[in-house]
Amino acid sequence: MSAVMLGAERLGLMGRHPPERIVERGLAAVGAEQERTRVDAAAGGAHLVFGTACGALFGLIARVVRPRAPEALGVPFAVGVWIVSYFGWIPALRILPPPSEDRPGRAWTMLAAHLVYGVALGAAWRVLARR
Repeated sequence: MSAVMLGAERLGLMGRHPPERIVERGLAAVGAEQERTRVDAAAGGAHLVFGTACGALFGLIARVVRPRAPEALGVPFAVGVWIVSYFGWIPALRILPPPSEDRPGRAWTMLAAHLVYGVALGAAWRVLARR
Protein backbone atom coordinates (compact mmCIF):
# COMPACT_ATOMS: atom_id res chain seq x y z
CA MET A 1 0.00 0.00 0.00
CA SER A 2 2.74 2.41 0.93
CA ALA A 3 4.47 2.01 -2.43
CA VAL A 4 1.24 2.84 -4.27
CA MET A 5 0.60 5.84 -2.04
CA LEU A 6 4.16 7.16 -2.28
CA GLY A 7 4.21 6.71 -6.06
CA ALA A 8 0.95 8.63 -6.37
CA GLU A 9 2.31 11.33 -4.07
CA ARG A 10 5.35 11.77 -6.33
CA LEU A 11 2.98 12.13 -9.29
CA GLY A 12 1.06 14.84 -7.40
CA LEU A 13 -2.12 12.79 -7.11
CA MET A 14 -2.47 12.43 -3.34
CA GLY A 15 -2.30 15.66 -1.44
CA ARG A 16 -2.08 14.80 2.24
CA HIS A 17 -2.26 11.10 3.01
CA PRO A 18 -5.47 9.98 4.74
CA PRO A 19 -3.66 8.48 7.78
CA GLU A 20 -2.00 11.88 8.37
CA ARG A 21 -5.35 13.66 8.12
CA ILE A 22 -6.90 11.16 10.57
CA VAL A 23 -4.09 11.61 13.13
CA GLU A 24 -4.20 15.40 12.79
CA ARG A 25 -7.94 15.33 13.48
CA GLY A 26 -7.38 13.14 16.54
CA LEU A 27 -4.59 15.31 17.88
CA ALA A 28 -6.70 18.44 17.35
CA ALA A 29 -9.60 16.81 19.22
CA VAL A 30 -7.44 16.30 22.32
CA GLY A 31 -5.58 19.60 21.97
CA ALA A 32 -2.20 17.94 21.35
CA GLU A 33 0.68 19.55 19.50
CA GLN A 34 0.76 18.76 15.78
CA GLU A 35 4.49 18.72 15.16
CA ARG A 36 5.22 17.22 11.71
CA THR A 37 7.48 14.33 12.78
CA ARG A 38 5.02 13.38 15.54
CA VAL A 39 2.13 13.37 13.07
CA ASP A 40 4.12 11.33 10.53
CA ALA A 41 5.17 8.73 13.12
CA ALA A 42 1.69 8.48 14.61
CA ALA A 43 0.11 8.21 11.15
CA GLY A 44 2.43 5.37 10.17
CA GLY A 45 1.81 3.55 13.44
CA ALA A 46 -1.95 4.08 13.33
CA HIS A 47 -2.15 2.84 9.75
CA LEU A 48 -0.11 -0.25 10.64
CA VAL A 49 -2.34 -1.00 13.64
CA PHE A 50 -5.53 -0.48 11.63
CA GLY A 51 -4.23 -2.68 8.80
CA THR A 52 -3.21 -5.37 11.27
CA ALA A 53 -6.61 -5.31 12.98
CA CYS A 54 -8.34 -5.58 9.60
CA GLY A 55 -5.97 -8.42 8.70
CA ALA A 56 -6.98 -10.24 11.89
CA LEU A 57 -10.64 -9.80 10.96
CA PHE A 58 -9.83 -11.18 7.51
CA GLY A 59 -8.20 -14.20 9.17
CA LEU A 60 -11.35 -14.89 11.17
CA ILE A 61 -13.49 -14.66 8.04
CA ALA A 62 -11.08 -16.85 6.06
CA ARG A 63 -11.23 -19.53 8.77
CA VAL A 64 -14.99 -19.70 8.34
CA VAL A 65 -15.13 -19.36 4.54
CA ARG A 66 -12.01 -21.46 3.83
CA PRO A 67 -11.40 -20.02 0.36
CA ARG A 68 -9.52 -22.10 -2.22
CA ALA A 69 -8.01 -18.88 -3.56
CA PRO A 70 -7.48 -16.59 -0.55
CA GLU A 71 -6.56 -13.66 -2.81
CA ALA A 72 -10.06 -13.90 -4.29
CA LEU A 73 -11.42 -13.28 -0.78
CA GLY A 74 -8.77 -10.71 0.13
CA VAL A 75 -9.60 -8.33 -2.70
CA PRO A 76 -13.33 -7.92 -1.94
CA PHE A 77 -12.52 -7.76 1.77
CA ALA A 78 -10.06 -4.91 1.15
CA VAL A 79 -12.55 -3.11 -1.11
CA GLY A 80 -15.04 -3.44 1.74
CA VAL A 81 -12.55 -1.84 4.14
CA TRP A 82 -12.09 0.99 1.61
CA ILE A 83 -15.86 1.49 1.23
CA VAL A 84 -16.58 1.44 4.98
CA SER A 85 -13.69 3.83 5.62
CA TYR A 86 -13.85 6.27 2.70
CA PHE A 87 -17.63 6.38 2.27
CA GLY A 88 -18.35 5.80 5.96
CA TRP A 89 -16.49 6.83 9.08
CA ILE A 90 -13.86 9.11 7.49
CA PRO A 91 -16.41 11.48 5.88
CA ALA A 92 -18.73 11.10 8.89
CA LEU A 93 -15.93 12.50 11.07
CA ARG A 94 -15.30 15.21 8.44
CA ILE A 95 -11.71 14.12 7.94
CA LEU A 96 -11.99 13.78 4.16
CA PRO A 97 -14.92 14.05 1.78
CA PRO A 98 -16.24 10.81 0.25
CA PRO A 99 -14.34 9.68 -2.87
CA SER A 100 -17.00 11.13 -5.18
CA GLU A 101 -16.18 14.60 -3.78
CA ASP A 102 -12.45 14.16 -3.04
CA ARG A 103 -9.59 14.85 -5.40
CA PRO A 104 -9.79 12.06 -8.01
CA GLY A 105 -6.12 11.14 -7.71
CA ARG A 106 -6.40 10.40 -4.00
CA ALA A 107 -9.64 8.44 -4.34
CA TRP A 108 -8.30 6.17 -7.11
CA THR A 109 -4.93 5.83 -5.41
CA MET A 110 -6.51 4.69 -2.17
CA LEU A 111 -8.69 2.18 -4.00
CA ALA A 112 -5.62 0.82 -5.83
CA ALA A 113 -3.68 0.66 -2.56
CA HIS A 114 -6.49 -1.31 -0.94
CA LEU A 115 -6.51 -3.75 -3.88
CA VAL A 116 -2.80 -4.35 -3.22
CA TYR A 117 -3.63 -4.85 0.46
CA GLY A 118 -6.27 -7.43 -0.45
CA VAL A 119 -3.91 -9.44 -2.61
CA ALA A 120 -1.26 -9.29 0.13
CA LEU A 121 -3.79 -10.45 2.74
CA GLY A 122 -4.78 -13.39 0.59
CA ALA A 123 -1.18 -14.32 -0.14
CA ALA A 124 -0.26 -14.10 3.53
CA TRP A 125 -3.26 -16.25 4.45
CA ARG A 126 -2.21 -18.86 1.86
CA VAL A 127 1.24 -19.10 3.48
CA LEU A 128 -0.02 -19.06 7.07
CA ALA A 129 -2.84 -21.54 6.44
CA ARG A 130 -0.31 -24.17 5.36
CA ARG A 131 1.20 -24.19 8.84
